[in-house]
Amino acid sequence: MRASNWLLIGLLLSFGCGTTSTAPTPKATIQGQVSYTGLIARSIISAWVFTNPSTDTVKTDSLGRYVIDVPPGQYTLRAFDNDGLVTFGVTVTAIAGRVDTVNLVFTIP
Repeated sequence: MRASNWLLIGLLLSFGCGTTSTAPTPKATIQGQVSYTGLIARSIISAWVFTNPSTDTVKTDSLGRYVIDVPPGQYTLRAFDNDGLVTFGVTVTAIAGRVDTVNLVFTIP
């Protein structure tokens, strides 16, 4: 074999033959509670919470709480209940490794 071929083989072996290892993308967490306020002040069970830009849609638990893991970035969160009411959007900047709390409230007179 020529010396240039051996050099090429050595370079390929030293760099893993083109394979790359990628570290997992760090996530940010957004959590909170969805509730009604006004005359009927209570948590909302099974409300849908979604992000814009879209990453995930989750349902609230039996206490109206939710948790969404997202890539770092800026998101507007909204929730809608089983009657189709939608909350105003709340914007948050999610930072990797940080947990942000965003409570979403439906105001009912």
